[in-house]
Amino acid sequence: MRPPTGRYPQPVYFSIQIAPQPNWMDTDELLHKIFTKKQQHEYAHRQQQQKSDAKHNNKASPGPAPYFENSTQRSVVVAVGRTAKLHCRVRNLGDRAVTWIRQRDLHILTIGVMTYTNDQRFEALHCDDSDEWLLKIASVQLRDTGVYECQVSSEPKISQAFKLHALVAKAKILANPELVFQSGSDINLTCIDQEAPSPPSYIYWYKDGELINYSQRGGINVLTERLTKTSKLLIARVVPSDSGNYTCLPSNSNSDSVYVHVIKSEHPAAMQHERAIALQRPHLFLSLLIVISLQVR
Repeated sequence: MRPPTGRYPQPVYFSIQIAPQPNWMDTDELLHKIFTKKQQHEYAHRQQQQKSDAKHNNKASPGPAPYFENSTQRSVVVAVGRTAKLHCRVRNLGDRAVTWIRQRDLHILTIGVMTYTNDQRFEALHCDDSDEWLLKIASVQLRDTGVYECQVSSEPKISQAFKLHALVAKAKILANPELVFQSGSDINLTCIDQEAPSPPSYIYWYKDGELINYSQRGGINVLTERLTKTSKLLIARVVPSDSGNYTCLPSNSNSDSVYVHVIKSEHPAAMQHERAIALQRPHLFLSLLIVISLQVR
């Protein structure tokens, strides 16, 4: 018997959609997406080596726990534009990984010898059979100032903090930016590196971009005092070919330069007088050249 219409409601069917499962990637797959082909090859080789070592180590008793060697410098001051190196030394590392992290944003910079940042100024340096893991920061900027952590993937994890302070340091040549010398006279330039955070390892002198500390030209002497952060450049009996841009570059500061003009004169007394004026007022150099040219005529 057919039931009366409307007495029993018609069944209602609902469509239930199941949310797709997240496409999780394991560590190997993720690293292969962000690594270059060369890095993938290096990572795969390292993973294979670590698995082999782990398999061998499982047969033996657990080794001693890793720890940091505290003989390294934990606070580094470097001039802007120079290179900084943070030295982290880990004993009993075994097959664990060393990671460098920037504390201000918790950004992973390096894991092992792999770089995890697009900023190519950061690089991890390590030699096989060495306990030292270096974080190298090239062309340091003021924004690089902060704390960097060296972490070890032990259980529990251990870390060591390093402070980096970047400052603007520039050498200073004690002379006007433009100098005039008579042919046959001597050049004596003094460079100071007082703004440097520490005594420089060296102070180099360049002429037109060429190192002259060990020049084959006779009559050039460089006298450097590391403790006082000063260096003197002495050039005897200059000739017109000695004209050019002279630069003082300490190991831990930015450089300073002056331009030297060596000219001939048939009137030494007048030349010495005009040169003294030019040393005090470099903008008169053009007038000096005019005077000299009139005297020669």
